[in-house]
Amino acid sequence: MNFENIMNKILPILPVLLTGLITFLITKYTVNKNIPLDKIEKAYNRIYYPMYKLIRESDIDSINQTTLQEKMNYILLKYDKYVNQSTRNVYLIYLKSYRSQNRRSKKCLEKFCNNIIEYNAKYRRLLGYPQADFWEAWRYLSVKNKRIIISYMGLMIVYILTILYQYLQYQILIDAIFCVTAFGILYLLYILIINAVNYIINFLVDKRN
Repeated sequence: MNFENIMNKILPILPVLLTGLITFLITKYTVNKNIPLDKIEKAYNRIYYPMYKLIRESDIDSINQTTLQEKMNYILLKYDKYVNQSTRNVYLIYLKSYRSQNRRSKKCLEKFCNNIIEYNAKYRRLLGYPQADFWEAWRYLSVKNKRIIISYMGLMIVYILTILYQYLQYQILIDAIFCVTAFGILYLLYILIINAVNYIINFLVDKRN
């Protein structure tokens, strides 16, 4: 199987993928346009932004877990109905792991913090707060963080190619490299389209408001 044959198999399904992508974006815009924002605003102001402020300046090892638990327990007691179910689940898993002094408690804490960061960013975007897009966020990342991300991506690619080299023939490996490159280009186009559509959506929402 050569690269031309692979592309001949990929090209027929591209219209289906593009149709699905366009449908997804239209659905996303419709949902975001009609979603009631009052409860999201309460969740953002009372839960996610306060918790985000508590963890944003700290790495995992320096977070005051006692303060974090006291604050989150208070939130669950007073604002439980505004807490996303996934946030509740990861917090309770972390809390159980912490109390049992499980060695996975650090990993559970990291998952909880990532959940807070994710929903803080999501709700902030829905409420119309200033938000950097993907390229702006990448542009202003520290050199250290950029190197870490690039290193992880490089190691992942090397690992995949090593596995392919061990189990596949040389020609198939070359074809696989072309496929990975083609997929990377398609994914880059996907990111560009997503950011462009999000920009248009945010512009239309701001104009409507």
